[in-house]
Amino acid sequence: MSQLLLNTARPFIYSTAPAPPIAAGALAALELLAAQPERVARLRANAETLRDELHREGFDVSGSTTQIVPIVVGDAHQAMRMCELAIEGGVFAQAIRPPTVPEGTSRLRLAVMASHSREELRQAARVLGRAALRAGFRPDAGGAGGGGARGRGGA
Repeated sequence: MSQLLLNTARPFIYSTAPAPPIAAGALAALELLAAQPERVARLRANAETLRDELHREGFDVSGSTTQIVPIVVGDAHQAMRMCELAIEGGVFAQAIRPPTVPEGTSRLRLAVMASHSREELRQAARVLGRAALRAGFRPDAGGAGGGGARGRGGA
């Protein structure tokens, strides 16, 4: 019976114990947070700054409340094109496509850090706005709701 569970229990099959360097990194991160608690406030403020700047560019990111900010594009090819154009502009915005997300909900995933400057975040939003337009995606704040944007070229 234990072999059956070992080989068929999804939570067990798809998880492994973290490697020692991962555990050490997590411990170091906790020590850093204990020594510099202001980083958490800075991270929250930076995430809010990015959401505000993206909203100014027309993206609806109202569903985002953390430092991970999604821009829902809809079409997978358009999301990839925006990702490529953003990278060309110096902004890493990972395209997330099916099967990771449901068909028609492809998105760019942005990750804010406490070390970003306000100007870097403003510039990133401008780069993403231009990338969207060049990819044929028209940001429309309020178009998609729930953390993304939808335009004529979207979902």
